Amino acid sequence: MFSRNAGLFVVLWVLACPATSRSADVTNVIDAFDGSKTFDGIFSIRFAHEQRRSLIVREWICDKNDNPGATGKNPFCPESSQVLDARQMRFTEVMNVLNLDLRAGLYKDLEFYATIPVVLGWESRLEHDTGVASGNSTVDSELSPSLFSLPYRSANRVGLGDVTLGLKFAPLHADRDPHYPSWVVGFEYLAPLGKKRTAGDSGVGGAVHAITLYTAISRRLASWVEPYFKTHGIIRVRNGEPFDYTLTTQTLKQPGDSLGITMGAEFYPWNQPSETGQYVSVDLALSAEFTFEGREFTELFDALGDSDCDPLGDCNLTLYTHYAAKGEFVTSDGVTDVEQYGRLGVSLGATYQPMSNLRVRLGFSYFHVTSHYLTFADAGKDLDGQGDVQAFNSLGQNEYNPKYNENIDDFGKRFRLDDSHIYRFILSVEGQL
Repeated sequence: MFSRNAGLFVVLWVLACPATSRSADVTNVIDAFDGSKTFDGIFSIRFAHEQRRSLIVREWICDKNDNPGATGKNPFCPESSQVLDARQMRFTEVMNVLNLDLRAGLYKDLEFYATIPVVLGWESRLEHDTGVASGNSTVDSELSPSLFSLPYRSANRVGLGDVTLGLKFAPLHADRDPHYPSWVVGFEYLAPLGKKRTAGDSGVGGAVHAITLYTAISRRLASWVEPYFKTHGIIRVRNGEPFDYTLTTQTLKQPGDSLGITMGAEFYPWNQPSETGQYVSVDLALSAEFTFEGREFTELFDALGDSDCDPLGDCNLTLYTHYAAKGEFVTSDGVTDVEQYGRLGVSLGATYQPMSNLRVRLGFSYFHVTSHYLTFADAGKDLDGQGDVQAFNSLGQNEYNPKYNENIDDFGKRFRLDDSHIYRFILSVEGQL
């Protein structure tokens, strides 16, 4: 948290800063050494509040011949035996982050920027879904050993998060020549500087290097509207634990890469962005992102990795079942193999510039995450070409995936995320010099 003197300095610095002209925000670039302007920069404080709500279901093998009723078949099964999805848990998560953003011009149409996130609070909760209790749960049951106890509340995560560093350049820009659109290309690097997340702990770091390449283009069609299009790709590279890679039979090693697009428009209902004048702009956008399969911190991460299921007792549900060196117990750290999925979103934002040196932004976003499996590990790799995975193959090798747990990864026992919604609110105050 800032001290009183530090907060006063930020306010005075923001109020002392004159602004420059700008295009749509997505293609706006801060530059330097451009005519009489030697340096240009922006500092902002951005508060983000995010809520996530999801349903978690689990596969259940329904055999019509089990517990036959008066009709001679299981009344809970449809017309034939099949695998059904049983509603199990409700997941809720709340996160509050204070982002410190710095943007600085390096040369003409070339900008450097950085974001330092400070997580003020980040908690999640898992509980039985409506109609589910210990008597009929496949997770926390009074009839058999439990995978983990419900309800489960995670530790409150706080601290410095992973830092984003970026460069963007505008090969073409309407501010220089109105005959051309504004076109920006950019590069971002997410540095894993935050304390790594571990189940039941307060760390907020993602333990992954992420490189984002993106490009955006916008074109003013009238004095009151500027549509834009943006596309991006994210490459993720593991940074040690928990994404450790031990054996060639491990099928996935790190979070999946992503591809995404955003289409939107910025509207100017009152005046247009200028160096000195007041104005109001409204931004409306639709987005879509696809993430390939990989290993992730999922909605089950904390509860699974922090489970009280004791392998030294009568509970082996959290063990990596088929690959333990010399008979040692190897329990899950909570990270699981995840099926590919998509995220669809809509966002609405407003910007108000009351004076030349101050800008206030308010935004709301909603995202829907498509249904996908949260426990999706393959059993392993067939190394000797015999057509199946064995603990001891013809070459004397263990072919099983060291991150495979048959209790949650086997067909008929897997967990799937469903009905997942993300709500995000953002408020920022920005000063420019």
